[in-house]
Amino acid sequence: MIKQNKAKILLSSAVILLPAVYGIIMWNHLPDTMATHWGADGITDGTAGKALAVFGLPLLYLLVHLFCLRLTLWDQEKRQQSRKALEMIFWIVPACSLVTSGILYRAASGKEQEPAMLVPVLLGVLFLWVGNYLPKLRRNRTHRFAGKVWVCGGFLLLISAMCPLQTMAWVMVCVVAALGLAPIAYSYAIFRQDRKAGVVY
Repeated sequence: MIKQNKAKILLSSAVILLPAVYGIIMWNHLPDTMATHWGADGITDGTAGKALAVFGLPLLYLLVHLFCLRLTLWDQEKRQQSRKALEMIFWIVPACSLVTSGILYRAASGKEQEPAMLVPVLLGVLFLWVGNYLPKLRRNRTHRFAGKVWVCGGFLLLISAMCPLQTMAWVMVCVVAALGLAPIAYSYAIFRQDRKAGVVY
């Protein structure tokens, strides 16, 4: 499957690296130290050198992207996953690269409060997107359950963007934790139920 998707792999990887190209073009207009993290109050509490901010984040995204594609395309060969779900895997990391790098560049231009407000919006859209596609993966009860939970969580994150910053931060932490733990707990409950019923995995 890797050879058949070579053009798409190259295109999606190029999209991930676009922020680095923009950073090179705007290099002389960027500060030597760029904000990379913000607290719940919207104040910068983490910075990085210009080179690390411009090149480090896209390169990290690229490594994650290639690793995920390697696992997914190998799985596609073995299990024939949904083509729509495969499309999501191709473009979810490039989308994150563009949005998060965009936040860093906007902050570098002097807009401090906006990044904190964009985080729950980004996560909300991400969970809505993934939640919509989870039931289309290799079908099982956990995928269907997680899809519904993640869609609901995505809506909650979008709503939290309208709350005060501290409230937004608490909602975001609680929702993300719940979205990670709920499918695991549900899957374990199914496993125990099936084991009692004599189902062998």
